[in-house]
Amino acid sequence: AVRQTSLAEAARQTSLAEAARQTSAGLIAARGVSERAPIAASGLSAANSKPANVSIVEPRLIRRGALAFPAEAKRRNVSGWVDVRLSIDVRGNVTEAIVVASNPSRLFDREAKRSVMRWRYSPKLMNAQPVQSSILQRISFAAESSTKS
Repeated sequence: AVRQTSLAEAARQTSLAEAARQTSAGLIAARGVSERAPIAASGLSAANSKPANVSIVEPRLIRRGALAFPAEAKRRNVSGWVDVRLSIDVRGNVTEAIVVASNPSRLFDREAKRSVMRWRYSPKLMNAQPVQSSILQRISFAAESSTKS
């Protein structure tokens, strides 16, 4: 979705996006092994003197690779999540994935990073021009519940 935003409004939204990243708000869960909606990180600042209309389209996931459940987590029947900061280039490729938080610590990190490096996004657009961007993506891993009788 394209929206027209003044620089002051964009700066306010940047602050809100930062707060959302810090609280991991706005995430969408799915059953089993799932990805959560990215929390956008805007690169705008309020340093510009005159407000101007800026058209911004945030990155959107268009292709994701398979996400495997780690063998040790499966053996232990453990669920968890990993928050990964992704750098997305002007072509929509993930160029870097940095784990910023996970629970339980380190158990799902390697698989989350391996998987997101294969994902493809539509690039962020500013005034209809693709730009590099960074987003925070939560990857959830849910252990299969077994019903033995």
